[in-house]
Amino acid sequence: MKHLHYILSERGFTQWLILIVLMLGIGVGVWVAQVRTNLVPQAAVETSVQTNAITLKLKEVVEINKPFNLEVTVRSDSDPVRLVTAHLKYDPNVIELIKVNIPRPATQSGVIYATASAQPIKEPVISQWLETLFDNKSGSAAITGLLDNGDLKTEQNKDPFSFITITFKAKKLTPTEISVESSSLLLRAADNANILTRTENIKIEPREATQSATN
Repeated sequence: MKHLHYILSERGFTQWLILIVLMLGIGVGVWVAQVRTNLVPQAAVETSVQTNAITLKLKEVVEINKPFNLEVTVRSDSDPVRLVTAHLKYDPNVIELIKVNIPRPATQSGVIYATASAQPIKEPVISQWLETLFDNKSGSAAITGLLDNGDLKTEQNKDPFSFITITFKAKKLTPTEISVESSSLLLRAADNANILTRTENIKIEPREATQSATN
């Protein structure tokens, strides 16, 4: 009987020992995973996300009764694009659109030379401006540009493509916003499918003009 009790006790001890070893193994595994995550750069752990977007960028401080420029930028990380349409909305009681700045034909060659002996670098350019409309009564603008070769393609973590620059003027000291409407388009060169996945608006906060601006 004592021998049987000893066997059962030994088996119980063995089961507890196995359980303790398993718990220690799990704890060590978790610790190793945490150490590995901390040692590996964050950029290597995260998966890069491709973006196809139309966004807005202010090029200077906005002062009342003084023109300011807004840059419309495009990202097309996933596929080459052949047509871009930016539909903008703004409050015409606060700001007015003065001019859509179409690049001069001399800048539309798409070939840039870094030095006299350098090889030409092909960059995407808008070959035809199909639409450059705006209405200060409704506070809307529609700008469409075509790339004949469908060569507008951007890369992740690099600068977006500068699509167009628009000149506005603030009429009141009232915070407002210029938005990119969901009806905007990025048409893929391969099949004319709209691949626009993200738009980004911009806040406008006009302030009093400086002395130099009022003279």
